[in-house]
Amino acid sequence: MGQIHHNELCMHELRRRACLNDLGIASYVSRSQLPGAAITRRLALVTRTQEQSVDFAFPERSASALQQSGILSENTLSGAGAPAEGVEPGPGVDQGKASQQAVQIQPFSIGAILAGGWLWLEELVSPPLSQSQVRLVQAMALALGWGREAAESGQFDWPIHTNAQLDLGEDAVRASLGAFIGRRLERGQCKGIVLLGDDCVARLNPAQFHGVPCVTTVGTAQMLEDSRLKSRAWRDLLPYAQRA
Repeated sequence: MGQIHHNELCMHELRRRACLNDLGIASYVSRSQLPGAAITRRLALVTRTQEQSVDFAFPERSASALQQSGILSENTLSGAGAPAEGVEPGPGVDQGKASQQAVQIQPFSIGAILAGGWLWLEELVSPPLSQSQVRLVQAMALALGWGREAAESGQFDWPIHTNAQLDLGEDAVRASLGAFIGRRLERGQCKGIVLLGDDCVARLNPAQFHGVPCVTTVGTAQMLEDSRLKSRAWRDLLPYAQRA
Protein backbone atom coordinates (compact mmCIF):
# COMPACT_ATOMS: atom_id res chain seq x y z
CA MET A 1 0.00 0.00 0.00
CA GLY A 2 2.86 2.34 0.79
CA GLN A 3 4.37 1.85 -2.66
CA ILE A 4 0.99 2.51 -4.34
CA HIS A 5 0.54 5.73 -2.33
CA HIS A 6 4.06 6.83 -3.25
CA ASN A 7 3.41 6.22 -6.97
CA GLU A 8 0.16 8.21 -6.79
CA LEU A 9 2.04 11.14 -5.25
CA CYS A 10 4.64 10.95 -8.00
CA MET A 11 2.06 11.01 -10.79
CA HIS A 12 0.18 13.87 -9.11
CA GLU A 13 3.43 15.89 -8.92
CA LEU A 14 4.23 15.16 -12.57
CA ARG A 15 0.79 16.36 -13.64
CA ARG A 16 1.17 19.50 -11.51
CA ARG A 17 4.54 20.31 -13.04
CA ALA A 18 3.22 19.67 -16.55
CA CYS A 19 0.36 22.13 -15.95
CA LEU A 20 2.77 24.77 -14.58
CA ASN A 21 5.06 24.25 -17.56
CA ASP A 22 2.18 24.69 -20.02
CA LEU A 23 1.25 27.93 -18.23
CA GLY A 24 4.83 29.19 -18.48
CA ILE A 25 5.34 29.12 -14.70
CA ALA A 26 8.70 27.96 -13.34
CA SER A 27 8.67 25.86 -10.16
CA TYR A 28 11.48 26.25 -7.65
CA VAL A 29 12.32 24.81 -4.24
CA SER A 30 13.69 26.84 -1.31
CA ARG A 31 17.33 26.40 -0.32
CA SER A 32 16.40 25.72 3.30
CA GLN A 33 13.35 25.20 5.45
CA LEU A 34 11.45 28.50 5.78
CA PRO A 35 10.32 29.61 9.28
CA GLY A 36 6.65 28.90 9.86
CA ALA A 37 6.22 27.19 6.47
CA ALA A 38 5.17 23.63 5.77
CA ILE A 39 7.96 21.10 5.39
CA THR A 40 9.51 21.45 1.94
CA ARG A 41 9.67 18.28 -0.14
CA ARG A 42 12.89 18.10 -2.16
CA LEU A 43 11.89 17.06 -5.67
CA ALA A 44 13.92 16.28 -8.75
CA LEU A 45 13.64 18.44 -11.85
CA VAL A 46 12.51 16.01 -14.53
CA THR A 47 12.19 16.04 -18.29
CA ARG A 48 9.45 14.27 -20.20
CA THR A 49 11.83 11.43 -21.09
CA GLN A 50 12.55 10.81 -17.39
CA GLU A 51 8.99 10.93 -16.09
CA GLN A 52 8.46 7.15 -16.01
CA SER A 53 11.60 6.32 -14.01
CA VAL A 54 12.13 9.32 -11.73
CA ASP A 55 12.22 8.88 -7.94
CA PHE A 56 11.01 11.68 -5.69
CA ALA A 57 12.87 12.60 -2.50
CA PHE A 58 11.07 13.25 0.76
CA PRO A 59 12.36 15.11 3.88
CA GLU A 60 13.89 12.03 5.51
CA ARG A 61 16.58 11.97 2.80
CA SER A 62 19.21 14.71 3.08
CA ALA A 63 19.86 17.16 0.24
CA SER A 64 23.55 16.25 0.07
CA ALA A 65 22.76 12.55 -0.32
CA LEU A 66 20.27 13.32 -3.06
CA GLN A 67 22.82 15.44 -4.92
CA GLN A 68 25.39 12.66 -4.78
CA SER A 69 22.86 10.16 -6.12
CA GLY A 70 21.96 12.48 -8.99
CA ILE A 71 18.26 12.65 -8.00
CA LEU A 72 18.46 16.28 -6.84
CA SER A 73 19.99 18.71 -9.31
CA GLU A 74 21.62 22.10 -8.64
CA ASN A 75 18.54 23.73 -10.20
CA THR A 76 16.37 22.34 -7.41
CA LEU A 77 18.66 23.76 -4.72
CA SER A 78 18.76 27.23 -6.25
CA GLY A 79 16.61 29.90 -4.60
CA ALA A 80 12.90 30.40 -5.13
CA GLY A 81 13.34 33.90 -6.54
CA ALA A 82 15.69 33.29 -9.49
CA PRO A 83 17.96 30.59 -10.96
CA ALA A 84 21.38 30.21 -9.36
CA GLU A 85 24.40 31.72 -11.09
CA GLY A 86 25.53 29.60 -14.00
CA VAL A 87 22.24 27.61 -14.10
CA GLU A 88 19.94 27.86 -17.06
CA PRO A 89 16.36 28.86 -16.14
CA GLY A 90 13.72 26.19 -16.60
CA PRO A 91 11.03 26.05 -19.32
CA GLY A 92 8.75 29.04 -19.45
CA VAL A 93 11.24 31.44 -17.81
CA ASP A 94 12.12 34.53 -19.83
CA GLN A 95 15.92 34.75 -20.15
CA GLY A 96 16.05 38.55 -19.84
CA LYS A 97 13.75 38.64 -16.81
CA ALA A 98 15.69 35.89 -15.04
CA SER A 99 19.02 37.67 -15.52
CA GLN A 100 17.54 40.99 -14.38
CA GLN A 101 16.16 39.45 -11.19
CA ALA A 102 19.57 37.89 -10.48
CA VAL A 103 21.21 41.35 -10.39
CA GLN A 104 20.46 42.98 -7.05
CA ILE A 105 20.93 46.73 -6.66
CA GLN A 106 23.46 47.66 -3.99
CA PRO A 107 22.15 49.45 -0.87
CA PHE A 108 21.77 53.23 -1.08
CA SER A 109 19.87 56.05 0.63
CA ILE A 110 18.13 59.11 -0.79
CA GLY A 111 17.50 62.12 1.44
CA ALA A 112 14.32 64.09 0.70
CA ILE A 113 13.58 67.62 1.93
CA LEU A 114 10.35 69.54 1.38
CA ALA A 115 11.25 73.21 1.43
CA GLY A 116 9.80 76.23 -0.35
CA GLY A 117 7.25 74.14 -2.18
CA TRP A 118 9.98 72.12 -3.90
CA LEU A 119 11.25 68.59 -3.28
CA TRP A 120 15.02 68.46 -2.79
CA LEU A 121 16.62 65.04 -3.31
CA GLU A 122 20.19 63.97 -2.59
CA GLU A 123 21.92 60.58 -2.48
CA LEU A 124 23.53 60.28 0.94
CA VAL A 125 27.14 59.22 1.33
CA SER A 126 26.76 58.79 5.09
CA PRO A 127 23.08 58.65 6.14
CA PRO A 128 21.12 60.18 7.72
CA LEU A 129 20.65 63.77 6.56
CA SER A 130 22.44 66.17 8.84
CA GLN A 131 20.83 69.25 10.34
CA SER A 132 23.42 71.35 8.50
CA GLN A 133 22.19 69.98 5.16
CA VAL A 134 18.56 70.66 6.03
CA ARG A 135 19.36 74.22 7.18
CA LEU A 136 21.31 74.88 3.97
CA VAL A 137 18.36 73.79 1.83
CA GLN A 138 16.02 75.94 3.92
CA ALA A 139 18.32 78.95 3.45
CA MET A 140 18.49 78.43 -0.33
CA ALA A 141 14.69 78.15 -0.57
CA LEU A 142 14.33 81.36 1.44
CA ALA A 143 16.91 83.22 -0.69
CA LEU A 144 15.05 82.15 -3.85
CA GLY A 145 11.78 83.55 -2.48
CA TRP A 146 10.18 80.10 -2.34
CA GLY A 147 8.67 80.53 1.12
CA ARG A 148 9.51 80.53 4.81
CA GLU A 149 7.82 77.27 5.84
CA ALA A 150 9.86 74.93 7.99
CA ALA A 151 11.65 72.23 6.00
CA GLU A 152 10.43 68.66 6.33
CA SER A 153 12.98 65.89 5.80
CA GLY A 154 12.66 62.19 5.07
CA GLN A 155 14.76 59.34 3.76
CA PHE A 156 14.42 56.43 1.33
CA ASP A 157 16.59 53.40 2.11
CA TRP A 158 17.22 50.55 -0.30
CA PRO A 159 16.60 47.69 0.11
CA ILE A 160 13.25 48.20 1.79
CA HIS A 161 13.26 44.57 2.97
CA THR A 162 15.79 41.77 3.53
CA ASN A 163 13.89 38.94 1.86
CA ALA A 164 16.23 37.74 -0.89
CA GLN A 165 13.41 35.64 -2.37
CA LEU A 166 11.60 38.81 -3.46
CA ASP A 167 12.67 40.99 -6.37
CA LEU A 168 15.56 43.31 -5.46
CA GLY A 169 16.44 44.34 -9.01
CA GLU A 170 16.06 47.48 -11.09
CA ASP A 171 12.29 47.19 -11.58
CA ALA A 172 11.69 46.95 -7.83
CA VAL A 173 13.96 49.95 -7.16
CA ARG A 174 12.22 52.03 -9.81
CA ALA A 175 8.76 51.21 -8.46
CA SER A 176 9.62 51.73 -4.77
CA LEU A 177 11.60 54.94 -5.24
CA GLY A 178 9.04 56.32 -7.68
CA ALA A 179 6.26 55.74 -5.14
CA PHE A 180 8.33 57.42 -2.40
CA ILE A 181 8.92 60.52 -4.53
CA GLY A 182 5.35 60.60 -5.80
CA ARG A 183 3.91 60.62 -2.27
CA ARG A 184 6.08 63.56 -1.25
CA LEU A 185 5.35 65.53 -4.40
CA GLU A 186 1.64 65.11 -3.77
CA ARG A 187 1.79 65.78 -0.02
CA GLY A 188 3.85 68.94 -0.45
CA GLN A 189 2.01 70.03 -3.62
CA CYS A 190 5.48 70.66 -5.00
CA LYS A 191 6.19 73.00 -7.87
CA GLY A 192 9.31 71.07 -8.90
CA ILE A 193 12.27 68.89 -7.94
CA VAL A 194 15.88 69.80 -7.17
CA LEU A 195 18.40 66.98 -7.70
CA LEU A 196 21.45 67.64 -5.54
CA GLY A 197 24.73 66.06 -6.61
CA ASP A 198 25.94 63.95 -9.53
CA ASP A 199 25.14 60.67 -7.77
CA CYS A 200 21.51 61.68 -7.36
CA VAL A 201 21.28 62.80 -10.99
CA ALA A 202 22.69 59.42 -12.08
CA ARG A 203 20.21 57.59 -9.84
CA LEU A 204 17.19 59.67 -10.90
CA ASN A 205 17.17 60.67 -14.55
CA PRO A 206 15.45 64.10 -14.80
CA ALA A 207 13.69 62.90 -17.95
CA GLN A 208 11.56 60.51 -15.90
CA PHE A 209 9.71 63.35 -14.16
CA HIS A 210 7.26 64.14 -16.93
CA GLY A 211 5.75 67.61 -16.65
CA VAL A 212 7.54 68.41 -13.37
CA PRO A 213 10.25 71.12 -13.46
CA CYS A 214 13.54 69.54 -12.46
CA VAL A 215 16.76 71.40 -11.57
CA THR A 216 20.14 69.73 -11.14
CA THR A 217 22.95 71.25 -9.09
CA VAL A 218 25.73 70.36 -6.64
CA GLY A 219 24.99 68.45 -3.45
CA THR A 220 24.66 70.00 -0.03
CA ALA A 221 27.42 67.77 1.34
CA GLN A 222 29.77 69.18 -1.32
CA MET A 223 28.73 72.76 -0.59
CA LEU A 224 29.34 72.29 3.12
CA GLU A 225 32.83 70.97 2.40
CA ASP A 226 33.63 73.68 -0.17
CA SER A 227 31.64 76.90 0.22
CA ARG A 228 32.79 78.12 -3.22
CA LEU A 229 30.36 75.64 -4.79
CA LYS A 230 27.43 77.63 -3.42
CA SER A 231 27.85 80.15 -6.23
CA ARG A 232 27.35 77.37 -8.77
CA ALA A 233 24.17 76.24 -7.01
CA TRP A 234 22.93 79.83 -7.04
CA ARG A 235 23.49 80.08 -10.81
CA ASP A 236 21.63 76.81 -11.39
CA LEU A 237 18.66 77.80 -9.22
CA LEU A 238 18.41 81.53 -9.99
CA PRO A 239 16.25 81.11 -13.15
CA TYR A 240 13.54 79.61 -10.90
CA ALA A 241 13.66 82.35 -8.25
CA GLN A 242 10.40 84.08 -7.34
CA ARG A 243 10.51 87.73 -8.35
CA ALA A 244 9.03 90.30 -5.97
